Amino acid sequence: MEQDKKDKFIELRAQGLSFDAISKQLSISKPTLIKLARELSDEVDWLKFMHMETLAEQYKMMRAARLERLGAVLQRVEVALDQADYSRMTPDRLTELWLRLKDKMRDELDHEYIAERGVLSDLAHRDNIDDFKIGVLD
Repeated sequence: MEQDKKDKFIELRAQGLSFDAISKQLSISKPTLIKLARELSDEVDWLKFMHMETLAEQYKMMRAARLERLGAVLQRVEVALDQADYSRMTPDRLTELWLRLKDKMRDELDHEYIAERGVLSDLAHRDNIDDFKIGVLD
């Protein structure tokens, strides 16, 4: 069989096409394609992996772009909040806002972080500990 047909088979199979669809496209019998699938399974798997890696990288870029946009909007909202006139709010609403902000701040600080050995040794002077746990206590 010609190498270009094998290459096309690998590409189509990695894209998830069925043997029937590939058979029609390449004009090769289904039993021959099944034998070819056994012979070229490593190449098909490798190309599938490469496709998935490309998709994962694109997702990371899209996610980073979304986070960047959200960060920009958040900054604009924060500027607007800094300029807002809270003097018109009732004491109940101000107290509610204050409590919610305090809870949010606590949530941000309550997450436990683990640093690898040595990262915080200058601060803690305890190089013999495998991990340091950092948290905020009330």
